[in-house]
Amino acid sequence: VLTCFDASKGDKLWQVDTWKEYDVTRENKRWLFFGGACSPLIDGDNVVVNVGGKGASVVAFNRDKGEVTIFDAASGKPARTFPTGAGAHEVAIAEQARQAYVTNETENTVSVLSTRTLLGHKLALGPRPHHAETSQDGRRVLVGLYDANRIAVIHTRTGTVREYTTSTNPAAKAHSGVLSRDGKTIYVAHEVGDEVT
Repeated sequence: VLTCFDASKGDKLWQVDTWKEYDVTRENKRWLFFGGACSPLIDGDNVVVNVGGKGASVVAFNRDKGEVTIFDAASGKPARTFPTGAGAHEVAIAEQARQAYVTNETENTVSVLSTRTLLGHKLALGPRPHHAETSQDGRRVLVGLYDANRIAVIHTRTGTVREYTTSTNPAAKAHSGVLSRDGKTIYVAHEVGDEVT
């Protein structure tokens, strides 16, 4: 888990569960022998980490510039950097749709990018789109709207978005959502109050 804190206040600014986000497990054989043990490397505005999985061995996060950088696995050199949006926070991959969804927290959008061409568009969402999770069938991406206590469900084929209220507690802060296997229930974890709805 990669976490960024405000050095002066100690507040958590953002957090990414890198193995969960990049689907790294021993069972699916994406786990590399040495795992993800490393100290994050700060390179200019980038936080570079070894995720430790096939296809995601090294990933760079650039929150301030709203960019994502892809690295060539063989050479370790940056292959391409492209803009996403202000406050780029997390990436969810919908493999069947061949799309990447990047939450842009400070501009209230999600960038939808082709995994083949890296071209795409933005979807406007509610306040502070936070964590993103792809459903098991790859047909939906769930995004926690942290400052609204709602969950946004993006349909990967049509691009349509539906939002659902997750809590009546205004302080709860919807963190992330997971869709049940049968696709009928969304489970939402909240940052405050130990609440799951």
